[in-house]
Amino acid sequence: MIKEVNPIEAFKILEQQPDATLIDVRSTMEYEFVGHPLNAIHLPLREPPDWDTASDFVERLRVKLAEQTPTGVSTEDMPLLMLCRSGARSKLAGEMLIKDGFTDVYNV
Repeated sequence: MIKEVNPIEAFKILEQQPDATLIDVRSTMEYEFVGHPLNAIHLPLREPPDWDTASDFVERLRVKLAEQTPTGVSTEDMPLLMLCRSGARSKLAGEMLIKDGFTDVYNV
């Protein structure tokens, strides 16, 4: 089950757990023009013009996590904090991760 946290709680998790990772699922347009959190992984869940949900989202995230995680460390047990503008896309992305075996997922 995805856990809901507010931004202050998310910041504490990121500070206290060195393997915690912030995942920004907003579109590239939002990420580049609105701004983005430092050190977040940007992986859009939906992109214009069709705004369809990326069916390969979980696989692409696995690759990105593997690139930044030491060999032998399970990325499925890392705290992952999902972020978007309103919380809807990040919740959907988190649910996709949980369905695929990730265990410590938060919606900010």
